[in-house]
Amino acid sequence: MIGRIVSIILLLTLGAPAFAGTLVTLQLKWSHSFQFAGYYAALEKGYYREAGLDVRIEEAMPGVNAIDQVLSGEADFGVGTSDLLRARAAGRPVVVLAVIFQHSPLVMIARKRYADQSLRDIIGKQVMIDPQSSELLAYLKQEGIPLDGITQLQHSFNPQDLIDGHADAISAYATNEVYYLDKAGLSYQIFTPRSAGIDFYGDNLFTSARQIEQHPDRVRAFREASLRGWKYALDHPEEIARLIQSQYRGQHDLDFYRFESRQMLPLIDAGLVEVGYMNPDRWHRIANTYANLGMLPRDPPLTGFLYDPAPKADSTKLRWYLFAVLALMAIIGILAIHFHRVKRRLERSIDTLQTRQTTLSESETALRALIDTTAAGVYVLRGNRFAMVNPALVALSGHAEAEMLAMDFQDLIHPEHRAMVMEYAAARSRGGQVAPRHEFRMLARHGGIRWVELTVERITLSGESASVGTIYDITARKRVEERTKHMARHDELTGLANRSLFADRFKQALASAKRDHYQLGLLYLDLGLDQLKDGDAPLGHAVADSVLKEMARRITECIRDSDTAARMGGDEFAVLLRTIEESRNASAVAEKIRQALGRPMTVAGHRLRISANIGIAIYPEHGVDEMELIRNADSALCRARETGSGNIQMFQYEDQCT
Repeated sequence: MIGRIVSIILLLTLGAPAFAGTLVTLQLKWSHSFQFAGYYAALEKGYYREAGLDVRIEEAMPGVNAIDQVLSGEADFGVGTSDLLRARAAGRPVVVLAVIFQHSPLVMIARKRYADQSLRDIIGKQVMIDPQSSELLAYLKQEGIPLDGITQLQHSFNPQDLIDGHADAISAYATNEVYYLDKAGLSYQIFTPRSAGIDFYGDNLFTSARQIEQHPDRVRAFREASLRGWKYALDHPEEIARLIQSQYRGQHDLDFYRFESRQMLPLIDAGLVEVGYMNPDRWHRIANTYANLGMLPRDPPLTGFLYDPAPKADSTKLRWYLFAVLALMAIIGILAIHFHRVKRRLERSIDTLQTRQTTLSESETALRALIDTTAAGVYVLRGNRFAMVNPALVALSGHAEAEMLAMDFQDLIHPEHRAMVMEYAAARSRGGQVAPRHEFRMLARHGGIRWVELTVERITLSGESASVGTIYDITARKRVEERTKHMARHDELTGLANRSLFADRFKQALASAKRDHYQLGLLYLDLGLDQLKDGDAPLGHAVADSVLKEMARRITECIRDSDTAARMGGDEFAVLLRTIEESRNASAVAEKIRQALGRPMTVAGHRLRISANIGIAIYPEHGVDEMELIRNADSALCRARETGSGNIQMFQYEDQCT
């Protein structure tokens, strides 16, 4: 008791909220843009800090869903669309704190081909549509456009695909992609769900019911600071646009963020309604629209879905206490009460069972919709046979769904990875202690190969053991990794091996030569580019670089695939000749290289001829380790330089570099 009093006195004395400096995370639903301007303003202007919050703003990444992040506790707050309503109806405890966009910016944009073009003209066309854009799916359904009536392409979220004609129509934000279409001069037609009476809310600030229950003051403070930030951002759009570009790694130019801010104003409707305002009746109308189109059950419960910043006192307990008193006063007899209670318990049990059955059915429907619309490939296996595959996996593999259901899982795995992946999948299914993710090459239809990342979990399906897997396409990431590895081991200008890679290959070749008793040849080359001049003036770096690249190409043409050519620095090169029968073989290759390098070339208007000097050392005749062979090849090169330009010298033990 004394401790609590002391704590209260300290809080009153310091004047700081109980959650001062609390770290919270806001998960965005897209990359950094003016779409989230209010949160940047609240952070930059210190509104969150004044509320006692240390806020971290996380932009969306591939495969990251804001609802999943918030409900799992990875994030405390998130930005979501009207999909929050479907998540709540599916039993996921999300709570909307504030509506930022009174009207959704989601639209369909099609290449304009004639004056009276309609949305139905996309039937039979190639369309990129984000499967998580529920209101656009509802729009298509209301307009009588079945999804199997269009050719769905995986959305690249790049308007250039519409500009280049790779797609006939795309789902887009009216605040974003239009900027680039106008800039490209493309003639297009915008179709908005509002024209069909589907007027949904756009971006919404939300959290979890658990967050509100455990930290009500924190939720209230974060909401108020965020709305304060939005008011500032709308009053100072130029300042926030520059802030996004400079501090949030903006992917667009400043004019884009200015365009986005102008397009957002009529959608936010700040001149008519206060930022953050939401109407419960409108949420019910949105729910009814989904229900009319078969995308939600009729009259889904919305209790607790909308946040009340000033909740009224809960009189539920008081009413129950009053009911209990009246019930006790009405007791006629112990036997009557007993039978009455038994009857009521039985009725409640029946109602609970019916409610659980309804909830289970709704959850299964929502889960199937989530699996069908996720961007990741999802499958269910019984044994090694596919029992279910989602559209994303069908698109990734290139096979039809019916074909995949007749296939074994291992048919999709590259032969080099098959045994390893099957062992991993079996271990995960058994609950073994293995890594949660595994990477392998997947065989697509018609010989295509994609790098993918796999996660597997064991489940029980219809009373039988099964496994569910999730597959992400990581081909682009793998290409970047391979390129990075190549650059670390090769010369950036010429593409030849660098010193590090040459040293490794020299060491390996020397070990093999010692073991198998054969000879090696080591050539050291000096191109003498510092002697190249145009009159009395030395040639510039650009010309020298072009010469070096051409020399590297000519050297490579003169050696075998098993040999190694490397740029050692400046205009010095080295060549490692594996498995030569005698020293004259090395001399023959050196002569071939000298003649190739000596052929005239024209670079940037300059007629040039290179006279390379070459020094040769032979293993084991001239040395038995790397350092000795390199030193002796360099000594031979020194003697070649002293003899004149364009010379080849085999190492002799009386050689000494001066």
